[in-house]
Amino acid sequence: IEKWQQIDTSAVTSAYQMFYGCSSLQSVTLDTSAVTSTSQMFANCSSLQSVTLDTGAVTNASSMFNGCPSLQSVILTGLTRGVSVANASLSSTALDALYTSLGTAAGSQTITVSGNYGTTGDDPSIATGKGWTISGS
Repeated sequence: IEKWQQIDTSAVTSAYQMFYGCSSLQSVTLDTSAVTSTSQMFANCSSLQSVTLDTGAVTNASSMFNGCPSLQSVILTGLTRGVSVANASLSSTALDALYTSLGTAAGSQTITVSGNYGTTGDDPSIATGKGWTISGS
């Protein structure tokens, strides 16, 4: 176990730029149930491949995954706000798993998936059935 995986993040409310630019970071699973801002949380984490977070309280996920071309798996349990996973490496199976993990969109919300090779075989209706707009699929 990496030392950062032992950090208790259960009371953290802002993860703004928490791992920004961590070019060696490959996988993250954290208790982020109290986090309201994940803005730029993983921006420019060029080696990041897998993320699993509880994002039900998030109200700002802007630029969360900008510059994450190696991203292959994203689970954002309960997310209700717009997010972009554009230009990553998500398969259709991974995109469908992401759509499944999302909560019901809070009003008009968009998930951007353009630039992922899985957009040719994903099932956006998983997310649109929860009120999401899908851009790039």
